Amino acid sequence: MKTTLTPEESQRLIDLGVDPKMASTTCINFNGTYAYVSGEESETVRDCVNDQYYTEECRCFSIADILSILPKEIEDSNLDIISTQVDIKNHKKVSGWMVTYTDNYNDLAFGDESVFQSSELIDALNKLAIWCLENGHFKTERYECKT
Repeated sequence: MKTTLTPEESQRLIDLGVDPKMASTTCINFNGTYAYVSGEESETVRDCVNDQYYTEECRCFSIADILSILPKEIEDSNLDIISTQVDIKNHKKVSGWMVTYTDNYNDLAFGDESVFQSSELIDALNKLAIWCLENGHFKTERYECKT
């Protein structure tokens, strides 16, 4: 189970205006070998290698980070996370996750363009976060919130 975005995926959220301080994980590159650490582990890893063997580090978002970023409600709709066995767009049997916003009648609040599916929960949540950012559904330094 994938629990953390890659550095590139995390950078996309940062480029869209999410504060990097909201990412709880640090990815440390040891010349092509990556370590994902959080909290005090980051300092411990740096101290153990005496700052000599790692080439770079960057902030990465975890599932919990993305859940804290996503709005729980937009207008009169609620965040909906569903474990699914069917790809609703292609009608194929597939194990995974679907995330979207639904209204009080469990209808899609923003149509098919706001439904994201993936075999990994974090990937579906990341796609929804990007959609929310690009459509102004929460405030960052770059975007004003529409809700």
